Amino acid sequence: MKFGNYHIDYTFLIMAAALLIIPLLADAHVFWMGAIAAVIFGIRKIETEKDDCHENKTS
Repeated sequence: MKFGNYHIDYTFLIMAAALLIIPLLADAHVFWMGAIAAVIFGIRKIETEKDDCHENKTS
């Protein structure tokens, strides 16, 4: 998924969203730690899109 100049991996966003909702129902501290870890890993997976228009130009 392209969001502005960023590429976002759906898997980590879905996992982070699920792990934020499950602890509300389960009320367990382990799930909260997993949710925080999923959000951190999800944010780290967000990468800037590579702008290759300058690299592909031929003189």
